[in-house]
Amino acid sequence: PLLPVYELDGAPTAAQVLIMGPDDFIVAMVSSLNQPFGSGLITPSGILLNSQMLDFSWPNRTANHSAPSLENSVQPGKRPLSFLLPTVVRPAEGLCGTYLALGANGAARGLSGLTQHLNRQPALFRVGFERKGLLFSRTPQNGSMNVLRT
Repeated sequence: PLLPVYELDGAPTAAQVLIMGPDDFIVAMVSSLNQPFGSGLITPSGILLNSQMLDFSWPNRTANHSAPSLENSVQPGKRPLSFLLPTVVRPAEGLCGTYLALGANGAARGLSGLTQHLNRQPALFRVGFERKGLLFSRTPQNGSMNVLRT
């Protein structure tokens, strides 16, 4: 065949919604049950429960046999770290420039895939300037959203 064929690997899945309105307001949202069909538990009202508890690092038990992460350990009131990556790219200064909204999931491969995709977009970089990298920021104003400034 002309194009390579890829198989689904059964990794955690997510749904993404990326919207840009006429006023240039951008929304990027990613939602996941963590595993296909989440925890497999359904409430009496028909709601399928997620399995996000698996995103925590548990003592003596990790998915890839690596050392447990103390930063992602289970604690009361704590949310697990997640590889859901809703991302908005906007000009660093002013309103003129290229805007982009995208998302990724796929555990640890999501961030590298997202970065590779962004590095292949010449419209994100001014002509005549070298690519000095992307500035990632995660601030309280945007919650867990990644904001990239080119």
